[in-house]
Amino acid sequence: MQPTLPSRTCYINDLQRAGYARIAATIESHWNSEDLHVYLRDLLVDERGEREGFPSDAYMSLLKLHTLYCFEHEKIDEWADTFFLHTS
Repeated sequence: MQPTLPSRTCYINDLQRAGYARIAATIESHWNSEDLHVYLRDLLVDERGEREGFPSDAYMSLLKLHTLYCFEHEKIDEWADTFFLHTS
């Protein structure tokens, strides 16, 4: 039995309240796009080593959105298979 996952709306709202309205709007408008998986990963993982990073609450919202996206779109990812089992 697959766990019931929360709606993405609460995490989108969290990002907006944290001052990341543009990122939240991009995620919402591209939710059904294949490109969103790459966009979320690029936000979560700094490949260049020069980003300041997100505050922990915003980072957790992004991580949860990434996990929801992977579940809904049947993407395989090292975080998505167990993340909600440990944080919900």
